[in-house]
Amino acid sequence: MDNQRINFPEKGRSKEDLLAEMQSMRSTDVQWKEGRTFSYVYFAGDDILDTVKEAYNLFFSENALNPSAFPSLRKMEAEVIEMCASLFNGDDQVTGSLTSGGTESLLMAVKTAREWSKKHKPSILKPEIVIPDSAHPAFHKAFHYFGLTAVVVPVDKDYHAQPAA
Repeated sequence: MDNQRINFPEKGRSKEDLLAEMQSMRSTDVQWKEGRTFSYVYFAGDDILDTVKEAYNLFFSENALNPSAFPSLRKMEAEVIEMCASLFNGDDQVTGSLTSGGTESLLMAVKTAREWSKKHKPSILKPEIVIPDSAHPAFHKAFHYFGLTAVVVPVDKDYHAQPAA
């Protein structure tokens, strides 16, 4: 990308123009359908992809933050949480929420740990969390946002964290 400033367009573009430009932009992206990537893409096959696209299109304008307006979304979220709880032998005290992706999930996990600590360990005024140096960068973002300190430890040759360090 060059450093040329992009101004907000004065008028809209046709759907065809916009989609053609977007398709062109993809030309240098990794060819994941050809197995050219080891991560970032969760592709379970064209039949699943088609189903997911249709399901997404049914609800993409609705906002799941308002369960009174969209009880269908709340029902689906609750069912997914119940299924996950059953996979991990959770009881009827298990709660949860869906997130938009990995970074948000890490943010919520760190926030939850901080809130648990405030309630159950109020004497800890400057919380620290031990993480391996291989931890996802979003952990550091979460620590910054939520006022926690990372204590980074190395991993061994088998990629196991070394907390004693």
